[in-house]
Amino acid sequence: MQAKKLSPKGWGLLLVSLAVSTFLFAQALRAAGGSSTNLDGLTTMITVAGQLLMILRYREQWILWIALNILSIALWAENPSMYLMFGAYLLNSVYGFYNWSRLQKATA
Repeated sequence: MQAKKLSPKGWGLLLVSLAVSTFLFAQALRAAGGSSTNLDGLTTMITVAGQLLMILRYREQWILWIALNILSIALWAENPSMYLMFGAYLLNSVYGFYNWSRLQKATA
């Protein structure tokens, strides 16, 4: 398996895509009567982008998973039992980023 690293252009495309898709999805959630639409829209779009980066084997997927887990803790703030689950996911994401960074350097 070859791990890749996003270029500055790739980062730009990722961030613009996340901003636009989050805005559009949050509007759809708002129209459907949802609550926490901005944060929920952002976490959903980060999940989609993270999956795409994973399929394409980019190590930056792990940065998105780390951000997602931190945001999910905030999203589920009223339910402390979720802290343990998202805390475990966060630790896994940090470990994944570390391993993929080593792999990317070894194959570069």
